[in-house]
Amino acid sequence: MTTLGKIRELGLVKTTLCAAEIAQSRVLQAVYGFDHWHASQGFHCRCYKQMVVDLADQLRPTTAVEIGCGLGDILCRIQAERRYGLDLDEGVVMAARRRHRDKSQFVVGSFADVAQTREPVIDVVVMVNVLHSLDAGQVRDGVEQLRRAVEVKHLIVDEIVERENKSLHCHKFAEILGDGWSRIERVSDGSSRWLETYRAEPA
Repeated sequence: MTTLGKIRELGLVKTTLCAAEIAQSRVLQAVYGFDHWHASQGFHCRCYKQMVVDLADQLRPTTAVEIGCGLGDILCRIQAERRYGLDLDEGVVMAARRRHRDKSQFVVGSFADVAQTREPVIDVVVMVNVLHSLDAGQVRDGVEQLRRAVEVKHLIVDEIVERENKSLHCHKFAEILGDGWSRIERVSDGSSRWLETYRAEPA
């Protein structure tokens, strides 16, 4: 997207903040060597990120977890007493710790590793822009691992409507998650993404 197109989409202020965030992230990338993808999109670069924060805050969580947290820009804006970010990229986890310092805890890991939080209950687990590289069976297995590791009350996920990258999966989470979850919120980012909140049902 051109700079003018970005300004039309985000407005001048957010476009300026986006550029500043990307510049800062590239410095961290040079230091920690994480995947360049994490440095390509700051919080203000994509409208859906604030929407995820708003959906999480509606739940009034005490504990929040983000799987595939990257640099932690979504997680650290959620109003929860305790926040935990997990990512498989060790470099980006180290960078997130540096960027956000005492605001959240960051560990290397994925679904089953949520047990490292030592929290008996997680009010909300955020998994956006991370599940589309997995097929439906892998997503289902991952969520089952998550629930075996800890009691989870809510999930926030994103459904992609259109794919620029044809290798990504467009998941229908209502079908994948099954009867153990009820969708309680579904909102569009106005482009190619739906954000969905699911509540865990008693076993």
